[in-house]
Amino acid sequence: MRIAVIDMGSNSFRLQVSDIYEGTYKTIEDYKEMLRIGDVVYAEGIFTEEAVGRVVNTLKRMKVIINNTCAEHIRVVGTAPFRDAANTADLQKRVKLETGFDIEVVSGEEEARLIYLAATGHFNLNGIYALFVDIGGGSTELSFTDSGELSSIYSTPLGCSRITKYFIKKNKAKPAEIDNLKEHIRKSLADLPAKKPEKIVFTGGTVNAIAEVYIKRNHILDSSVKYVDSSFLTHFVNELSEKSYDTRAKIHGMEAERVDISLAAALITLYLVKRYEMGGFYSFSGGLRNGLTIDLLNKLGVRLVFQDSSLPDLRYSKLIEVGRKYYF
Repeated sequence: MRIAVIDMGSNSFRLQVSDIYEGTYKTIEDYKEMLRIGDVVYAEGIFTEEAVGRVVNTLKRMKVIINNTCAEHIRVVGTAPFRDAANTADLQKRVKLETGFDIEVVSGEEEARLIYLAATGHFNLNGIYALFVDIGGGSTELSFTDSGELSSIYSTPLGCSRITKYFIKKNKAKPAEIDNLKEHIRKSLADLPAKKPEKIVFTGGTVNAIAEVYIKRNHILDSSVKYVDSSFLTHFVNELSEKSYDTRAKIHGMEAERVDISLAAALITLYLVKRYEMGGFYSFSGGLRNGLTIDLLNKLGVRLVFQDSSLPDLRYSKLIEVGRKYYF
């Protein structure tokens, strides 16, 4: 079986095409376009005609890739900007007419569940209390888990693109703007559980870009899961606060398309790391689209190896996955 999922967020649209083996999958196509569509929606309240054209044309290009790979099942999902725009229904009709895709607009809570689903394939959660955070352009989703089971989910419009637009007015942030942004973050996350998690994991393109800077500076071997020390995060927030967008773009490892929103994402991350007195945090790439892939497979009746409760732990299931990929 071959399946395709499209994750349409505030900053980027991502296409992932995967081949399905016995209880596991292998990504054969991972395509991204940075549209920053949230910038339009959060300013205008709608998808403008120009923005609609960019969405449709991007999905047409993705459809060509899907057709070339002969994917049998397709799922197309819209997140925060699609939840917020007043004319999303009109956009859905046009996309259906011109591409044949049915756009599914997911709630913040469902987005958090999908992120959690992706995380279960990367982290051994047996016997621990953990927090998973997805910082997107338009919203932030938080999932608390206890021994691998979801215990609570929170969704807040604390997206790094959204709050940058509202609080940072020029190329270089002013101290008063940063203070106001910090206070907004604190108030937005005031109702989170007091219990300290044993592990905190972040996902989202901008947090992953911050983790990329850390591993390059420390000459750490790159991997899909990264660990970032909290002391670096504190220094990096100060560094970003002092730099203009142009000088941020010169930071080794920083993604040029995210320099303006990197400070907001770093401040959200730092607030949560400090609140729970963590020595550092994990990040992993492919959060939502991997969650979408897993969820689509489950809906098609396929259970993945790591979802088999009879296996002793996640590490063992990963060995089984590798074996099946190479036909052991």
